[in-house]
Order: sequence, then C-alpha cells, then structure tokens
Amino acid sequence: MSEALKRVRNAIKARREELAAYEVEERLHQSELTSLEAEGTPADWPDNLKAFKGVPRDQLVSQVPSDQLELAMDLSAQDQVRHNLLTVQMELRTSRRRLAAIMAELPDNEPEETPDALDAGLSLLESMVADPSSPVEGFSVDASSLRELTDGTGVGKVTLKLSGGQQQKKVIVVRPSGELKTVDGE
Repeated sequence: MSEALKRVRNAIKARREELAAYEVEERLHQSELTSLEAEGTPADWPDNLKAFKGVPRDQLVSQVPSDQLELAMDLSAQDQVRHNLLTVQMELRTSRRRLAAIMAELPDNEPEETPDALDAGLSLLESMVADPSSPVEGFSVDASSLRELTDGTGVGKVTLKLSGGQQQKKVIVVRPSGELKTVDGE
C-alpha cells in the first residue's frame, strides 16, 4: 500500500471518529432538550420573562424575580442547548462533506478501509495458515466485499486454500469480541 493511500485511509478513519463524536454530542443535546420538555419547560419564553431572554446568567440570577428564577434558568439553558445542537449539526454537515471529499481520493479498486473486526478475523485466518495441523494453507480476500456493520461486526468474502489444492469460498463474519465464523457462500 502506498504512503499516499495510507494517509488517505488515516484521514478517513480520523474523519469517521470525528463524525461519531459529533453524533454522540448531537444525541446528548437532543436528550437534554427532551428532558427539559419532560420537566415542563415551555418551548418559548412567556411574555413576563421575554425581557430576560439572552441575558447573561449572572444578570439573570440577579434580575429575575425569585418566584420565576427557576423557570428563567431552565429557559436560558434550553436556549443554550438549542444553540449547541445547531452548532453540532452544522459541524456534522461540514464533516460529512469533508469525508466525501476524502473518499473521492481513494482509487476505484480500493476498499474504504479494512474494518477493525475484520483485521482481527484476518489475523485469525493467518494464524490458521501458520498452524501445521490446520487444513488451511492460505487464503485470499475480496477487498471490495469488506464491510463493517453498525454493531462493529465485520463481514467479507474470502477464498480458503485447503490442503490437496481444494478451494472454498466463504463469507467470514467477525464479531467485535473477536469471534470468527465462516459461512459457505459467495
């Protein structure tokens, strides 16, 4: 693999990690908004508190009547969470565009990356080849078939080269735990 391709793959991995972090942050902000709503925080500032919308927290505490302070603090927090959510969503859109641009740098015949679970599975296959008691003498991988599922499970097509010159086409399934299964098939 060329150094340029390694850099592109590293950039893809970094961008995907960034996207995953933003997606977690987005879910947290959405959850916080749901909690505020469930606690009874109104969607908009009531007329008697509208003058305090956007007022810095310290001023809010000193200027809002004490019987309205808790509501004003919740509304202020809600506004901040909404702002943070929009900011994260903007960053997600930017990161997705950047990932698409990086992906365009991959040669057409190169897979995006070998998923982590499949790296572990391929290592297991390599250890089978190295084991003199194993009937597996070698294997080849259809690189375009390598995929990682949302739960971290890796799947891919391999051709096992067995003793006696036989070959078997298999689909390998590797769980994030490292458990390897092979299934007959194309």
